[in-house]
Order: sequence, then C-alpha cells, then structure tokens
Amino acid sequence: MTRPEANGTAVFGDDGINLHQEARLNSPVVGQGYTGQRADLICVTDGDPVNGITTWYKLTDVDTGVTGFVAYGATAHTFRDVTWTNPTSC
Repeated sequence: MTRPEANGTAVFGDDGINLHQEARLNSPVVGQGYTGQRADLICVTDGDPVNGITTWYKLTDVDTGVTGFVAYGATAHTFRDVTWTNPTSC
C-alpha cells in the first residue's frame, strides 16, 4: 500500500496519542503515537472537539506506518516541531 503524500512533519510529544480511523472520538483507534515518534502530516480537518479544540490532523506515524486522525488538543503536548509545507484540508 502506498503511503499518502506528506504535506508536513511533526514529532509526537506525549505517549499513547490515539490515531483514529476518522476525526471522531468514537471512531475506531487504529494505532497510537509515542514521544519522539515522527509523523508525516497529510491534511487538517475539523472533527469532534477535544479540550475545546476541533482541529484534527490526518497523519502517518513514520515509525509504525499507521495512518489515522489525531486530535490536536488531545494533550497539552500532542505534537512538537510541527512544520507544514503545504497545509491542505482533508
């Protein structure tokens, strides 16, 4: 399977960050990100609010190959070193 084209990069800043199948809290969890793992950012969309923030990133965890949606507001340190090269909507 071909990995989606990256439009940016980030590093997980916390452990156990859920990657969901869709940008919804009740969507199945397809994987988890952990501190220091790298992610290729694919696109950004609105989804269920988490801690009052509706921004979700679709990404691929580079270390595991899993693609899913992560709530930007999941924790205070969900991501670090976020760099978008071409931010697009999902």
